[in-house]
Amino acid sequence: MTPETQLKRNQLLHFIRVKMESESAVKGVVAVGSIGAGTAHEDSDIDAVVFLDPYDLYVVPAEAIWREEDDTFHSIFTSDESLLKHGLQVDFNRLNFKEWSDPACSWTEPMKSEIGSGWIAFDPTGDVGRLIRHKTFYDNSTRLKRLDEAIVWLDQLLNEGEPDRVWNTYGPMVGHDRLNAAYDYLVQMMFAYNRKWRTWKTREMTTLVQLPWRPRSFEEHGLSAIVSMSDDYEGYKARAYTMSRMLEEMLGQLMVDGTYQSADPVGEAFIRNHEEPGRAWNIRDWMQKHNDRGN
Repeated sequence: MTPETQLKRNQLLHFIRVKMESESAVKGVVAVGSIGAGTAHEDSDIDAVVFLDPYDLYVVPAEAIWREEDDTFHSIFTSDESLLKHGLQVDFNRLNFKEWSDPACSWTEPMKSEIGSGWIAFDPTGDVGRLIRHKTFYDNSTRLKRLDEAIVWLDQLLNEGEPDRVWNTYGPMVGHDRLNAAYDYLVQMMFAYNRKWRTWKTREMTTLVQLPWRPRSFEEHGLSAIVSMSDDYEGYKARAYTMSRMLEEMLGQLMVDGTYQSADPVGEAFIRNHEEPGRAWNIRDWMQKHNDRGN
């Protein structure tokens, strides 16, 4: 955790004590963004989710600068240098606790990521913490489904000869577009392996480099998987090769830790991802049942 994170968390706690604790509508406050992740720097805003019940939008503003001396809120676009220097800038995402705790309410994946990895600053009854744990739980079936999907597509996009075929048949634009898709599936694999929900696109790399496990090849050559080092065929081939190495390393890790039981994780993923009757591995059984339909 950066020193700036601790400072800003203390500022948030002070704001909660002064302005929110006495408000019965405030059910909980969760610091998100860099404050929640522990990576805040000097000019980071204080971003937080505020759960409200009843949903009273006049408890706290969505975005403002608070001046404690006279307990007033001001526009973040103020030109008052004193206010900008000494005031406390806050950015609150105000959520209806009753709606968000409804079993029928499905949280978006970025919200699961943001709130689930946040820092709970205020939760007097424990209800907010219990809700977050329930709504952001990453179960085994979700993890395996996402790994299977990514592996099947990556095998199609990166298998031997495929990048060459795409480049020669469709040209560089389509070729790199296919590699963009491959990179996205590699990211899906890394998040799923670590049981983490994918966050907002604008924060994805910041979150990705903080995952507990990443392929060594990503650490060493990740940039060349994201972008081509040149716009010619050699740059394209190098990009495809880097992603193939990352996939190979991740497949090896999945076999080592027992997530995939067979020596052919691609085949295992494909079969599990296409379990319906009439596939190559069950065609005999399908044929028998096909012929038995009229009996």
